[in-house]
Amino acid sequence: MNISQLYSFIVVAQNENLSKAANMLYISQSALSKSIAKLEEELGVPLFDRRGKKIVLNAQGKRFLESSIDILREIEFTTQDLRALASGQGYKLRIGCPGPSSALCDCVVDFCATHPGVSFEIDSDVERLDYVEMENYDLLVYPTARVFEKLRGFAFAKERYYVAVPADHRLAGREAVDAEDIMDERFVFIRQSIKNIEHVYRLCGARAIRIDKQYFVDSHEMQRHLVGRGMGLGFVSEFELEFYRHDPTISLVRMDEPSFERSLWMCFRESGTLLPLEREFRDFVVEYFHIDTKTVYGGRGTGK
Repeated sequence: MNISQLYSFIVVAQNENLSKAANMLYISQSALSKSIAKLEEELGVPLFDRRGKKIVLNAQGKRFLESSIDILREIEFTTQDLRALASGQGYKLRIGCPGPSSALCDCVVDFCATHPGVSFEIDSDVERLDYVEMENYDLLVYPTARVFEKLRGFAFAKERYYVAVPADHRLAGREAVDAEDIMDERFVFIRQSIKNIEHVYRLCGARAIRIDKQYFVDSHEMQRHLVGRGMGLGFVSEFELEFYRHDPTISLVRMDEPSFERSLWMCFRESGTLLPLEREFRDFVVEYFHIDTKTVYGGRGTGK
């Protein structure tokens, strides 16, 4: 089995037509038929059901199509990384987190200061994901949520929620508020995806907080803007405070309710899959945040 066979199989599978696929691949139909037959022989299972001149993916073929696409995509990513290293562009660190965090950014900046050849990519909205693939990240900071429950991570922080209120709101300037203080208010919540609304939305339901009207947006930037314009209140975790703190149209007030908090976890890819630089970055982060690596929490796979 080789890359050329996988690519040919994908083209055939996506078209379910040997003649059309052969034209797209610039090879003869007989050569393509032999390539597919050899691939099926190596796998020991048929990938297509033959219906006269037409071929249709069967259950094994559909499963192998998913794997083939993943394999070629991984090869492409690896090739890009190798070319970047060869050209002197360096390695790209991929980081995921549940919101804008100055502490995490400071950590990355400090690491890059001593590793000038390294670049980075930060996804600050991992809560929008319906499925998390840890192989896509060198570092993942995530809250307690169903989508992350199979990850094995280290305790990173336990943080309270704050309430962002318009600067001229009756609660502006208060040090803390409780559930009674925010009853019958309008709220701007963040919906990360069709299935996922920010965790604090469920906390409001559990605490039976009456909401006059609720709005849903897809980003912290939009939430901050609407709160500042007086459309409603918004909840902000400690992890995200710096993104809101310097906005003069907003006042941040601590939510003084024991249930209004969340835990954050930190996860890395398996040690056996790490390159030396990735391992160095992991050790740097662990020391930077004083992470206790003796205890791992969660399900399977990633952590140590």
